Amino acid sequence: MFKGRRILFVLFMVLALFVACEKKTKFYQGVGTVEEIDRQQATLQLNHEAIEGYMPAMSMPYKVKDTTLLDNIKPGDRVEFSIEDGSKGLFLIAVKKAEK
Repeated sequence: MFKGRRILFVLFMVLALFVACEKKTKFYQGVGTVEEIDRQQATLQLNHEAIEGYMPAMSMPYKVKDTTLLDNIKPGDRVEFSIEDGSKGLFLIAVKKAEK
């Protein structure tokens, strides 16, 4: 009987650790300027304004979830974008030229 309880305890602890470590996906919007596009690495370097509730203004590369997001933009374009921060990392999920 003791061995069975030990196994249940270990399973419970593993489940509790998994639930505690699971990161909830959050979404954020931002505005910035395209500095560089790297299609081979599927990244977009953005110099962006502060993203409210997430990060200060900075220049950084973002991995894109879908490389077709890179098709209608070029360096120098002012863009509006959406990012997803989840258990698999930080990804750019939408980008479009900003209205002037």
